[in-house]
Order: sequence, then C-alpha cells, then structure tokens
Amino acid sequence: MEEWITAMEASERTGIPTPSIRRYMSIHKRFLRIKRQHKSYYLHTDCIKVFNKVRDLYQKGKTQQEVDDILAYEGMPSVINMVDEEGVRDTVEVGEIVAEIKASLDEQKVFNEELLKMVKLQSQKLDEQEKLLKEQRVYIETSLKSRDEQLMLSLRELQQSKMLAASAQEENKKEDTIHTISNNEVKKEPWFKRLFK
Repeated sequence: MEEWITAMEASERTGIPTPSIRRYMSIHKRFLRIKRQHKSYYLHTDCIKVFNKVRDLYQKGKTQQEVDDILAYEGMPSVINMVDEEGVRDTVEVGEIVAEIKASLDEQKVFNEELLKMVKLQSQKLDEQEKLLKEQRVYIETSLKSRDEQLMLSLRELQQSKMLAASAQEENKKEDTIHTISNNEVKKEPWFKRLFK
C-alpha cells in the first residue's frame, strides 16, 4: 500500500527543516509525488530520497537548474500532476505515463497493421471485381455486336427477298398485261367481222 506523509513528517524523517521541504516541493515538484487533499499536501514516501539528494546537491553549491539536471540525469522519476475522472488531483510518474502511452501506441500499431492488411485485401478483391466486370462488359459488347450483325444480315436478306418478290410480281404483272392485251387483240375483231358472223 502506498504511504503518504505530510511535509512535517518528511522534515522529521530527513532532518531537513519544514520550510526547506516546502521550498523543495515548490521548486522541484516535477520529481516529487504530491497529492492535495482538502487544504493539505501529502508527499509519497519515495520523496524522502529526492529530498536527501536535493539537500546534498545544494550543500555542494549547485544551482536550482543544476539540481534539476542532475536529478533528471540520475534517473529520478519525473512526475506530473493529473486530475482523474472524479476530479481528484494526484501526481503520476512520467515513466508510468510513457509506459501507458507506449502500450497504447503498440496496440495502435497492431491495429493499424491489421487495418492495412484488410485494406490491401479489399483492394485485391476490388481489383478482381473490376477485372470481372471488364470481362463481362467485353462479353456483352461482343454478344451485342454479333447479334446486331446477325440482325442486319437477316434484314438485308429479307429486304433482298422482298425486292426479288416485288420484281417477280412486277414481271408477272407485265406478262399478265401483255397476255391480256394479246388476248384482247385476239378477241377483238373488227366490227364488220363481228357483224357478218
């Protein structure tokens, strides 16, 4: 279980005066896990190591920036203040957040790879469908062209047969007319012959 202590308790454990603890809390808060409940601040027990290190560095004559750089270089966990869904403020180590972000990114990477595979598969299927549609279009166009050619051939043949029939009929009419005329001529005798018969 996590143990949280007050600034006064941290002062008693480290031997650092309480005002100095409060100053360290203000200046180096990115390395300290601090939570606020009501009007009081609580420090995580991990902060004891940080306070001791900060005091030693200041005693060696280091500046505030140098202390921050040394703490970061030595791997002291950086923390940030966060507010959860219920509105409770808490400090969280940056390393934990980075690990969560990395895990989320890894999950996203796997998801993206799966998504890319699906997109590639869909693209292949789409290409296959497009090829099939193209083949069907060519088949339909070829079939229609063949049908149209056969239809035109049939129409020409029908037209030719109608023309032949019409010309044959016309010749028959001419022959009938000639025959009728010749029959009329044969039958027509001059009127005086018809009288004397």
